[in-house]
Amino acid sequence: GLSLSAGVQQDNFLGTGNRAGINVSTNKYSKNFDVNFTDPYFTKDGVSFGGRFYYTDFEASKADIVDYNNETIGLRGTLG
Repeated sequence: GLSLSAGVQQDNFLGTGNRAGINVSTNKYSKNFDVNFTDPYFTKDGVSFGGRFYYTDFEASKADIVDYNNETIGLRGTLG
């Protein structure tokens, strides 16, 4: 089957030194979306801070595997 995906990652987002990215993919059975951000120098001591938001929708029933669908939405933070 056909799958489509696109993504971009910028290590110096808008000249700030921060990293930001977005990824999207889709096919007959699943959809995925991910946005991430990291400030590598959140503190003057060089402690980084970042976050990620993601969404996944998998429909196994469309693949004739099993009558099962899974939808996940998440938010994750990192410090260090």
